[in-house]
This record gives sequence, C-alpha cells and structure tokens, in this order.
Amino acid sequence: MSDKSEILGDIIARHHDREGALLPILNDVQAEFGCVDAESEALIAKGLNISRADVHGVVSFYHDYHSEADARPVVQVCRAEACKARGVEKIIDNATRAAGERVKIETVYCLGLCSAGPAARTGDDLHIRLDEAGITKLVEEALPRFAFPTTPSPVQPVQTSWLWLSRRMAARYSAPPAGACTGLSLWWRLMARDSALPRWTMLMPSLLALRPIPS
Repeated sequence: MSDKSEILGDIIARHHDREGALLPILNDVQAEFGCVDAESEALIAKGLNISRADVHGVVSFYHDYHSEADARPVVQVCRAEACKARGVEKIIDNATRAAGERVKIETVYCLGLCSAGPAARTGDDLHIRLDEAGITKLVEEALPRFAFPTTPSPVQPVQTSWLWLSRRMAARYSAPPAGACTGLSLWWRLMARDSALPRWTMLMPSLLALRPIPS
C-alpha cells in the first residue's frame, strides 16, 4: 500500500461515521494533496461504499476541488454582478499582469461582500474595496518569498584549484603527514575511487606531480 493510500485511508476512517461524510473527506484530501484526482475519487467511493460517479459529481460541482495539484499561490477575485458593478473588470488586467505565471488568479462568484467590492480572497483573508494599486499589491504579496528555477542547470560548476583539490583529498583519505605522499600518487588514488570528479581531470596529474600536500 502506498503512502497516499494510507493517508487517504486515515482521512476516510476519520469521517466515515459522520452524517454527510463525503464533503469533509474531500476537504481534507484537497488540503492534503492539493487536488482530488481520479485515484482519490476511486478510493473515497470504495471507502464510503458509494459509486465513483457520486464522488466525481460532487468534485466537479465545487470549484474549490481540483483534479490536478497546482503549487502556485492563489488569489481569488470575485467577478459576480455586484463586483462587476463596482468596477472589478477595470482592475482584473492589473491582477493578471502582476501575477504572470507565478500566481494563479482564480475567478469566483460572490464572496459575500457585495456592498464592499471589488473583493478578493487569499487563503482565509478577505480584501475589500480594491482598486488597481490595491489588487497589484495583493498579488505581489502573494508571491513566494524565494523563487527557484523550474529546471536545474545541466552543468554544475566545479572548482579545480589545487588548494581545493588537496583539501578534498586530505579530508576524504586521511592523508599522511605533509610531504610523505606526493600530489601525483594521491591524485591517482582519488581518481580511482571518486567517480564524482569529471573525467577530463584525468589530464591534471602532470600539473600536480611531485607537489606535497599543503599544510
């Protein structure tokens, strides 16, 4: 049994005896995994002894449940009639530009703040009377504190200075006293055992021959 199946089993068992257990289970699954995918629907249906169609019907009806996880922070912007009348369409472009691909702008219909729109929500926080500057600031505050590259660099920087190499060799192989083992012999010992070093460094011994380990 996978870890996901175990977690789903615990969630189902926690709510199984409740009346109307499906919604609490879906809420916990969405919070735990960031989505309610097809595998989760099947396990929930089996655990509650209902059809998968019943589970999928509820998941597809409520917009807060997603079939795929999205790690981006979410800013929900109300675009219902009341907020439209109060100018939300004039600020939505600002939100989209500020968000780019880093923040998900999600349209919702009615946050219950019709008299104080345009309104938005981030997590459990509600924001009212938003203008262009306000929605831009809200989106920027939702951005992750640190940005990471989407794909790692295929080439990792390698230090090749003699001082760095000698320190690495000494730390790895409990080198003998200074001068007792030449840089050339210790270099070949390193190359024979350390596959992490790039192969082109096999050409380096000629530059290191007969040099004692720096103290």
